[in-house]
Amino acid sequence: MYLEENLYTKIPLRFNKDGKFKILMFSDTHGHNEATLDAIDAVVENTKPDLILICGDTVHHITDESDKPQVDKVYDFLCDLAVIFEKRNIPWAHVFGNHDHEAGPNKMQQIAYERFELNVSKSGPEDIGGVANYVLPIKAHDSEDILFNVWGLDSHIGLGDFIERCNNPEISDVRKLPINFTDQTNYGALYFEQVMWYWNSSVELEKHNGKKIPGLMYFHVPLPEFWLAAKNPVETGLEGYCGEALGNGNINSGLFAAILQRGDVKTICCGHDHDCNFAAKYCGIKLCYDGALSYNGYNRYSIRGGRVFELDANDLWNVNTYNVLYKDISDNPMAQMNYYD
Repeated sequence: MYLEENLYTKIPLRFNKDGKFKILMFSDTHGHNEATLDAIDAVVENTKPDLILICGDTVHHITDESDKPQVDKVYDFLCDLAVIFEKRNIPWAHVFGNHDHEAGPNKMQQIAYERFELNVSKSGPEDIGGVANYVLPIKAHDSEDILFNVWGLDSHIGLGDFIERCNNPEISDVRKLPINFTDQTNYGALYFEQVMWYWNSSVELEKHNGKKIPGLMYFHVPLPEFWLAAKNPVETGLEGYCGEALGNGNINSGLFAAILQRGDVKTICCGHDHDCNFAAKYCGIKLCYDGALSYNGYNRYSIRGGRVFELDANDLWNVNTYNVLYKDISDNPMAQMNYYD
């Protein structure tokens, strides 16, 4: 059903001759300034990844004097950001966050992303909700065998999107509950057709490849299972920092259960919560935050950075992941400065 599109990447992604592949992920730049671009450049230079993933809220409130979104200016901003990757010949991809829409419709923004030579994001199937739902196959160095999949999903703007999609205003009752997963109930959920798309695509790719393909999945707004991991740090072996109530929605899409049943994705990463960069393991799945890499949204210098995923063709089911912090790799005085300062 989706196989032809799922096998395609604008630029082939392959493990190197030593069987290694490195991914850098960061998010929540919320627009840009010189400090943010310097921080991104430093982290990219330090990690030297084979693929860069941007996990949403890349742009934020690009408007004219009448507060009308300026889609054409999205490309101008992306030019400043993309040069950091493209001058190093590094492919890159993205998903949308809950603030990106403030710069205009996501479908129009997607065109701006796809204009870049090394951007390997895809718009995704038109018959499922959201924009930029896709899978990026990473192949062996010397064959067409798919060794690893990177799945990207659109986690949407908020609960209003989900209510409209379901045409069911009673869903808003979630806002009335005195106790929720978090104090923030207005974030939405992935749509069921997105879960079905992942499931069907995963099955198709397994049949095509002759075996199950390990993978990593990323999207902006965390699943409720992230909340469970944060509330049970000892049992989940939580490492890193959790500095705020998590901003997941209170509608469970069923994605985590689908991932458990398929058994191919062993790592899920998100952005959204700027004061978190932890990783924990729940039901055998690594749940990670990538670290906000920005001076345009709330965060603290002590965790500003990105998350690295190291893949080894000889041990594909065990992804090595760790944070790279700007303060640890740069002597720039801005590396020690909070957004709050």
